[in-house]
Amino acid sequence: MDAVQLPTIELHAHLNGSISPATMRRLLEAKRGILPADELARIQHLVDDTKRDLQTCFDLFGCIYKLVDNLAALEMITRDVLHEFQADGIVYLELRSTPKAFADSTKQQYVETILRVMDAFQAEHTMWCRLIISIDRTKGSQEMTLHLAELDTPDEAAVLLATNPDRIGHGTFLTYTRADDGDGGDEDDRGEGNGCGDDAGRDCGDGDDNKQPVRGGVCMDNHRHVPIEVCLTSNIRCKTVDTAHNHHISDIVRANQPFCICTDDKGVFATTVSREWDLAISSGHLQQSDVTWLTTITTAYTFLPTAAEVASGCTVAPPTKEADVATTATMDTATVASTSGSASVHYRPRETQEALLERMVAQIRAVVGTEAQCATPADLTAHHQHRHQHR
Repeated sequence: MDAVQLPTIELHAHLNGSISPATMRRLLEAKRGILPADELARIQHLVDDTKRDLQTCFDLFGCIYKLVDNLAALEMITRDVLHEFQADGIVYLELRSTPKAFADSTKQQYVETILRVMDAFQAEHTMWCRLIISIDRTKGSQEMTLHLAELDTPDEAAVLLATNPDRIGHGTFLTYTRADDGDGGDEDDRGEGNGCGDDAGRDCGDGDDNKQPVRGGVCMDNHRHVPIEVCLTSNIRCKTVDTAHNHHISDIVRANQPFCICTDDKGVFATTVSREWDLAISSGHLQQSDVTWLTTITTAYTFLPTAAEVASGCTVAPPTKEADVATTATMDTATVASTSGSASVHYRPRETQEALLERMVAQIRAVVGTEAQCATPADLTAHHQHRHQHR
């Protein structure tokens, strides 16, 4: 059973970093006669370099900013990235990007372009997609994911965690002093954690009082309810961990912390979601039997609303002026229209976590069989109740 055969979810993917080599070559072709020939050759060499050490990755990021400098290029990379994620088995994608003002366009137009491409894609394909842009917790009850990766000090991570995030990106410098969540949950109570692997819910400390820290960093004991976006290849490429076997996902699993498998920058780091799943399994952190459960419980970690929220009329307020576009946390693909003149802001029908779960379970059981262990709507409810109790 390969991960690519199963429907999966991607919650931590940067648009620019997800550009594939094939799309990079198309961008280079569009710049012929515009950029110097030696610069095009240098970028081509970086794209063709399959070793992808840290310096190559950093250099590629710099090249991307040179190649994606107009709305036409932005539209092309967005469309290609969406197609590639769906081809990798993704049924729900949260794509993130920082709005940029190009020479002939605004940040507003940047966001509108991405959303327009997403809307057109969803009209013809089965993958659902949402855009995550920069955030502002003062704008009501919007949701937030912290990008905790290569932070300089534990103090900085501690300050960010105090903002009570909805998800945590990477979690590279996090630690635990006890394995369970302190409320008597057992390893079969899957609504309060991932419940995966032989060590799920078991003690990770070595002393009788179970107070031996796993790694140095910021203690997560008060944030056990927050899902962590795990990006194995990214952390290895960026040298925040040395090997997949030594990745901190082992601590996360032992602590029974919710998590999801993500790519971060699939194009620059030369990976896919299915490869990340394979890496987590081959390095001994997960078992093959964990995959169906983990992919389906991840629906609870998405920024989709629950059925109860939709029934109660809970919605994300659309932006009211251009400045708000750059600070709205999450948007449906048709949320943003021009706010000037007579243009309007509109919503397409909202998908829900339960609807996504039902769809995924049906697809998984069509591949694996009815014996596949999947999350249920009750598990989603239990996860949200557990989180609300600890917020």
